[in-house]
Amino acid sequence: MRLVAWIGFGAVAVAAVAGIAWLALGRGGPPSGVAVLGDEAPSLHAALGTEQALPVGSAAFTVVSVSDWGRLRYIPDMAALCGDDCTGDAGLVRAVRLAPGGSRKIVFINHGAWPGVAERETPDWSCLAATLAAERGQVGAVAPPACAAGVPMARGVRWVLPLGLGAL
Repeated sequence: MRLVAWIGFGAVAVAAVAGIAWLALGRGGPPSGVAVLGDEAPSLHAALGTEQALPVGSAAFTVVSVSDWGRLRYIPDMAALCGDDCTGDAGLVRAVRLAPGGSRKIVFINHGAWPGVAERETPDWSCLAATLAAERGQVGAVAPPACAAGVPMARGVRWVLPLGLGAL
């Protein structure tokens, strides 16, 4: 009976050490780079002066760009991260995905709320690019530039917990 107890204790100890090592080391190194997904991704990359991070999941800063919130359903994993915040007239929603090895900031953009983007055949990305440049590298919410003063933005940040534990 004691032998079974020691074997069980040893198995739990090995699992605990493996779990701690996984959390400490992360998977694949710290996140880096910028990824832009969705509508007008090449134009936004050009406006930001960045190149696509590959693989996309390794990016420290991700922009999900849609012409209206209904199109987010074509990127279901991103729609799940945004949840109910990506509805209504919001033009920008922030999320931070917490993960072992480093967190990733995801900014969701609705073109319809941005002046100079939705109503023009050749969009003016300058205001949106300035806002995204301010968001990049900041974990929380930042004050938008003056050009984005009229754009409705979701308050605060949606914190997405690791291992499918939900969001705050």
